[in-house]
Amino acid sequence: MIERGAVSLSKAELLAILLRTGTGNKNVIEVAQTILSRVDGELDALAGMSIDVLCETEGVGVGKAVSIVAAFELARRWFSEEGVTRRRKISSPEEVFRMMYPLLRDLESEECWVIYLNNANVYLGKERISVGGTEATVLDSKVVLRKACEKKASGIILVHNHPSGNAYPSPADITRTRAIRNALKACEMSLIDHVVIGSCNYYSFSDERLIDFSLPA
Repeated sequence: MIERGAVSLSKAELLAILLRTGTGNKNVIEVAQTILSRVDGELDALAGMSIDVLCETEGVGVGKAVSIVAAFELARRWFSEEGVTRRRKISSPEEVFRMMYPLLRDLESEECWVIYLNNANVYLGKERISVGGTEATVLDSKVVLRKACEKKASGIILVHNHPSGNAYPSPADITRTRAIRNALKACEMSLIDHVVIGSCNYYSFSDERLIDFSLPA
């Protein structure tokens, strides 16, 4: 890593740095490869492994498992920090997914967030506006409108999660989204998109043209 940089290393080699040592039967790279094989090489699945599950791999004790979990938690927190996205233009639902998934993954209840944008779709900030149960959360158009005005936003993106893992919106999601779109338009603001986050996937109202955001209120 010192000679070539972290980007030159494989997943197994990066993981081996966290593990530090192997066992009597396997070197540290082989232990790392064993861990990765359990998740088919997918880092997202590895990030979701608990300390207890990691310890099931030969050569991984509590100390090593804690190092792995801590590394992923630091990455999640870094990615969700305001400075990472400040003054950045949001141009696709995929960017929204990458920004919000670390915050919403593995939650047992629904949360609704708002991403605030200026008239050039440049990120101004984000905020959680409601927390609900396992199947629904309250999405009050008056609250959304008031907070958007406070942020001096020209447009917003709604984001909420489905703990079930199915990102497809419910009829209630569609009804509330339409109401918020109309409330924003009445105040000359735009609803750019509503992104529903499931298990490693997302649904974009805009991409799927579920609601025509250009229609008048």
